[in-house]
Amino acid sequence: MDTQSLSRLEPVLRAVEALGLFSHPRRPTTPEDSSTAMLEGEVTIEGYDVTLQLVLDRSFPLRLPRFILRSWDALGFIPHVDQSGLVCFLDAEGIVLDRRRPVEVIREAWQRVVGTLADGVTGRNTTDFVDEFEWHWRRVQGGVAACSVLNPSEEVEEMLVTINRDRPLWVARSARDIAAFMNMAQPMGGQTLQRALYLPLECGTVIVPPRPDRPFWSVQDVRGLLANVSAANQKRLRHFLKGRARSREYVIVRLPRPSGGATFFGIRFDGVHKYHPLHDEGTAGRLIPMYIQRWDHAYLVQRGGGRRHWPRKVCSSPAVVLSVGTWPLNWHVLVSVRSRSWTLIRCGRRIAIGTCLDEDTGGNIRPKHSKRS
Repeated sequence: MDTQSLSRLEPVLRAVEALGLFSHPRRPTTPEDSSTAMLEGEVTIEGYDVTLQLVLDRSFPLRLPRFILRSWDALGFIPHVDQSGLVCFLDAEGIVLDRRRPVEVIREAWQRVVGTLADGVTGRNTTDFVDEFEWHWRRVQGGVAACSVLNPSEEVEEMLVTINRDRPLWVARSARDIAAFMNMAQPMGGQTLQRALYLPLECGTVIVPPRPDRPFWSVQDVRGLLANVSAANQKRLRHFLKGRARSREYVIVRLPRPSGGATFFGIRFDGVHKYHPLHDEGTAGRLIPMYIQRWDHAYLVQRGGGRRHWPRKVCSSPAVVLSVGTWPLNWHVLVSVRSRSWTLIRCGRRIAIGTCLDEDTGGNIRPKHSKRS
């Protein structure tokens, strides 16, 4: 860190030491070119003494201070602590810090960090693992990526996984769903289609994700998920598990989040013998995590602040819509373009009429290319 920034933060660190937040406070050795100022010491969390490090970068107090737990699993595998030991204690988006009171900012942040760690030790925030599940899942080594256009349902069902050496895996109910998403008249050729199982878990399910520094789940661990499947779905699942299994099987799991929405994750089973791995007698030689990138309507529309289902009054009486920069959006529902006006069609019914401002007609994207039946 440059000398001027260091001299500005030095009084702040001395004031933090005086607060007594840390036992045996000390300054860790940092490289000469480091852009941070640090202070560390011991704190007691629910009877456990751990080392906590305060890190301030040159933009503090315009951004939150960071706190790092040494070592990252000193309190066990708990929510809101990543493998570097960084403790996530607050969503920085929309936060305005009082730069005139930097010491108070650090004090409040420290209190939140200690509270977060204490909740992790006591298990009060174990359900937060469900909201963070996808983040942890993607940090398990050795996984494969897949794109999904599978709209979630509440029933166990068979679906498709498409396999092509030169393309990523795709997850869908049918090959035509993938073709429609990619704006193709026919499904892609040169690919292998395999049936897979979709497994929706019940709301309120709490799963601790696999640790990134430990071996991945076993077949028994995956079958343990079935305790969170409804009785009706258990019955449907038994139907799908009849017959001889393939040497490679796929399972896509839907995990409802307490904060809303759901996380998709998948598991590929290699070296499967006679029975499917979800069967009581099923085995597999190797399990590989699948990182699912959701591109289905239920996920994309809600993330954009939209709604999947239009009110009945909109369907019977078209709404008026103003769109800015319509053409690059590549909407599948844009089917009729006249001058600067357009009509939206959904399921064969007109639902909205509108006018485009600031239309983009440059390059290869033209109004005539936006038509789709």
